[in-house]
Formats: sequence, structure tokens, C-alpha cells
Amino acid sequence: MSISLRIGALSHLEDEPIQRYFDYLSRATVAEGARIVIERVPAKLKCEACSNCFEIDIRQVKEIQCPECGDKKCSLVSGTEYYIDNMVAQ
Repeated sequence: MSISLRIGALSHLEDEPIQRYFDYLSRATVAEGARIVIERVPAKLKCEACSNCFEIDIRQVKEIQCPECGDKKCSLVSGTEYYIDNMVAQ
């Protein structure tokens, strides 16, 4: 069995501890031994002035502004997700 997770880039969740914790919680259940597959979703912002959507690396950005128009008013579109995308029995 494999379980696919989508986790946003702004999440502080790390891959290895997720698998270990899942292994612990799934003991003696139908999910025991399942492999966790993690897809990281990039952080994206949308400019409120021109509606441009763009990816950011929050660790390298000191001041966020739209790369198209330079406006600094942007809203978060993605990057905080944490959900099960798919489960496949093998």
C-alpha cells in the first residue's frame, strides 16, 4: 500500500518523521507497512494589483513583491497544504 500526501513548502513537516510516526500509528491495522509518498507543493502568491501568480522561496525572500508589476500587496495561493492525495493498495 502507498499513501500519497501533498504538503506545502511552508509546512515545517519533514518526510522522515512523518513516515516514522505513520509506521507507529498504523501498527496492527490494514495500513501497516504502507509507504508514504510526499509531493511538496511550492509556495505561490497572487499579486492583488495585476493578478500575476508566482512561486517564492520564503527562505530567500527578504521583501516580497510581484515580479511583473513590482506591487507588494500579494496574497498566498498555495504552500500550506497538507492532505492525502491518493491511497493505492498493492
